[in-house]
Amino acid sequence: MALLVLVALASIAIGAKSLPLGDVWHGLFHDSGTYADVVVGDRISRTVLGLLAGAALGLSGAVLQALTRNPSRTPASSASTPVPPPPSSPRSRTSVSHR
Repeated sequence: MALLVLVALASIAIGAKSLPLGDVWHGLFHDSGTYADVVVGDRISRTVLGLLAGAALGLSGAVLQALTRNPSRTPASSASTPVPPPPSSPRSRTSVSHR
């Protein structure tokens, strides 16, 4: 969550004219009408729209996986647990002698 906040602040600070994080912080909480405050106000909409688009994509992916019953991670797909190879023939499983 802290990384998300840091990236959101960086998104507001980076643009055609870079702003120091102190000016971004000041522009978020104190409106004094300076150039930095106006720029921060304009960049907030871009950042919020990006966050909402990312959340919508994540939610749509989760819904799609739930509807298709496709788990995002299974032991077979992640290779985190060894999966034995399939037997080569039915006789190789167990040999039982019939007398």
